[in-house]
Amino acid sequence: MNTFSRIQERLSEKNITSYRMCVDLNIPHTTFSGWKSGRTLSIKRISEIAKYLDTTSAYLLGETDNPTPAKEKAPASGDEGFSDIDFAFFGGYRELTPEDRETLRVMAEHLRKRKNDAGGKD
Repeated sequence: MNTFSRIQERLSEKNITSYRMCVDLNIPHTTFSGWKSGRTLSIKRISEIAKYLDTTSAYLLGETDNPTPAKEKAPASGDEGFSDIDFAFFGGYRELTPEDRETLRVMAEHLRKRKNDAGGKD
């Protein structure tokens, strides 16, 4: 299932019309029609739509079949393989806007997928 199909599926599940979403997110409906025709969505737009539809960019991109966003939990320093640098990064992460957080999540998912596709090699 492609990104556009997943968006349509979530709209249906939430009983939201594409027109309503476009109005709420200030997206020209012609842009939505372009996506239907195969035009590519930007990561920023995918992130906005994911938040609006209470899902994740990873789900809309087809990187996971779980549409439910995971709850954020700060790692404890030294726990679960997190270094002090990871812990400090997470503190900075909390200061980012929700849109920038989602962009980082999408980037991390792409890096993880790339590593897995390469057989786990660095």
